[in-house]
Amino acid sequence: MKSDPVSESSQVIREEVEELRKSGQGKETRIRTLQEDQQRWIASGAATGEGEGKAREHSDADSHMEQLKEKEATLKNSLRAQELRIQAKSEELLSLQEKLCGQLSGNELLRQAVTNLKERMADFEMDVCRLKEENAKIVETSREKEMENQALQETNRLLSVTQREEASQHAAMREKALALEQLLREKEEGETGELNRLVAAVRSMQEKAAACQRERDDVVLALTQKEMETCALQKEVHQLRERELRLTQELESGRHLTAEAQDSRRREALASEDRVAQLREEVMVLQGKLVWSSAAMQKASHGARLQVESLQEQLHVVTQQKEETALRLAASQEEGRHCDQTLASLKLELAEWMEKADALEGNLKSLQGRLHQTSADLEEKEDQLQEFKKQNEVQQEILEDTQRKLMTLVSQSEGMVDKTLLMRLFVGSFQAADAERQEALRLMASTLGIREDQLWQLHSQVPTGVPSGVTGGPGSKSAPNTPAKPNHQAVANRSFSGLFIQFLEAESHSAFPPPKPSAHDVKPPDSAGRGKLAKKQGPSRLNATPGSTP
Repeated sequence: MKSDPVSESSQVIREEVEELRKSGQGKETRIRTLQEDQQRWIASGAATGEGEGKAREHSDADSHMEQLKEKEATLKNSLRAQELRIQAKSEELLSLQEKLCGQLSGNELLRQAVTNLKERMADFEMDVCRLKEENAKIVETSREKEMENQALQETNRLLSVTQREEASQHAAMREKALALEQLLREKEEGETGELNRLVAAVRSMQEKAAACQRERDDVVLALTQKEMETCALQKEVHQLRERELRLTQELESGRHLTAEAQDSRRREALASEDRVAQLREEVMVLQGKLVWSSAAMQKASHGARLQVESLQEQLHVVTQQKEETALRLAASQEEGRHCDQTLASLKLELAEWMEKADALEGNLKSLQGRLHQTSADLEEKEDQLQEFKKQNEVQQEILEDTQRKLMTLVSQSEGMVDKTLLMRLFVGSFQAADAERQEALRLMASTLGIREDQLWQLHSQVPTGVPSGVTGGPGSKSAPNTPAKPNHQAVANRSFSGLFIQFLEAESHSAFPPPKPSAHDVKPPDSAGRGKLAKKQGPSRLNATPGSTP
């Protein structure tokens, strides 16, 4: 965008250089034409001059030649100065173009760096948004976990209440068993052995129920410990939920495992409740059997044995389940340790990412500072370009002013002829010799724009009875000792020659520089008449004064 005015200014400078070269070529052609005119003028002066004034004319011609040489030298010096200026301007133009190319390349690099930084900033913003969403999800899951923990606490409280109720029921059953023992002792003294066995069986059942209750208490304690551990983990997760990054899958897997463990514990608690209910039913059955033991003691003893065997099997199953629960608790503890390790690694990774983000922010600030500095440099370069343009405009105005002055001088100097002098010369030429008068008259008439018929009419009006001595012919040599009386014609002839000599002296000692003829003034010498016309027109062209009339 900024290269357009610079290219336009370079084109303007090139056009100025071309114009200066053309003007130099025109000046060289004008110098050549001046030299040719000088040679022609010397030849014409040598042909038309008299014998007595040859030395003075040669001296005047030499002085005029020296002046022309000096003018030629000054013109050559001016041409050399213009060529040096052209070279300096071309070098400045090349340097400006190189500087602009360097600035444009630097601007392109800076623009690319800015675009890359913008893209990276957009990526960082997307990552931040995604992390915020993940943190929101983690907060929601932690809230769900808190709700689940509250539900587990409520279930534990209900289990403790049910355990207390069962303990009270067991105490009531023990009292009833003692009462039944006393009744059996009083009613059936003969069957003491079987009753003792039944009492022993009842005691063993009571011991087994107490052992089950102890195991249930141990399970409840383990559950409470696990709940405490889960509460601690939840607190840690709540503290680190703002710093967790890119680990949602592992956290979800850990949550699934904890949910499965909790489900298994719930199932175990439900199974224990079912077993307790079954034991209660069995105790009720035993109580019925003891009440009706007078009718069928044998059946009751046989049923008691079967029930004891079933209870042993159930106790064996309960012990196996207890071992399985212990193994599961150990596995869950290992999983908790693994979760702790993963959380520590996540903390380290989060710290590394925060350090990287700080470093990137510092790089961004440094790049922004460099961008501001480059923009300031660009503004300074633009100001310098504006100054260069103003200087070029001033130089162009100076050149145009000089060209206008030169053209005005050329237009004023070319085609300026002293018509009064030429009219006097034309009138005096009638008194010249016959051999030279015809050609001179014709050339001067053509120069002044007089037609040929008017020329012959004037020629016919010349008096025929004029002596040859007066006209300057050969008859003047017959009487050298007798001085001729000057008449009107002799005065006219003397005035013609004097005016002609004065004209040559004025042209040789002219203070104004000779005009530079245009292209149409230099005519090829294709005929003798045109060559003579050029010889006659040479002095008249040199007599170009600002005060003469065109």
